[in-house]
Amino acid sequence: MKFECFTIAFIKLKTILQEMDKEVLLGDGSNKGNCSFLCEPCQNIFGSLSSRYKRNFYLFVFFFCMVTATVDTVLAFSTAELGMDLGSTGSFLLYFFYTLTTFFLAKPVLTRYGGKNTVAIGLLGMIFYTLSFFLALAAEKDNIWRSILFEFGAILGGIGAGLLWTGQGSYFITNATEYVKILQKEKHIQIRNSYNNNNNNNSNRNNVTR
Repeated sequence: MKFECFTIAFIKLKTILQEMDKEVLLGDGSNKGNCSFLCEPCQNIFGSLSSRYKRNFYLFVFFFCMVTATVDTVLAFSTAELGMDLGSTGSFLLYFFYTLTTFFLAKPVLTRYGGKNTVAIGLLGMIFYTLSFFLALAAEKDNIWRSILFEFGAILGGIGAGLLWTGQGSYFITNATEYVKILQKEKHIQIRNSYNNNNNNNSNRNNVTR
């Protein structure tokens, strides 16, 4: 009687797992090639896919904080190193174009290019702003190109900041969502492998008893 109950339970579990296989594209036959690094050989070589998503999340947090800290440092020292007039003008242009970009440009760019590319584009603007500060710092004070360079860099930095801050929110959400999906798939794979191992053990036990 107990053996029959276990048999019925295994049949039901097998049916459930086969349905789940269709969702994760990790079943037998034609779905084998679509494992997306979730199969056991891939995980043995590359590690858990969910752990890589988590590591990617932490790395992005770290480098995003480094970028914003660098830009804040430039903002803090711009008036002291470049003079009150040029430093204040640069700060004004940076925040003015940051506001305009956030309201009118960030969403179309995010929709067209996605969170990852939007962050990359915004990062270029922030890099140019930081670079323009050091170039202006190295230039002579009476040089007209010094003011033009830093003000233009502040404009690009403001546009980049608007794109970067908008894109990072979308990127964080996408990464977290994919992490949860992959984690659920990996748990399903563990359940299925455990079922297959138990099923093989029962088959071997039946062959021995025969």
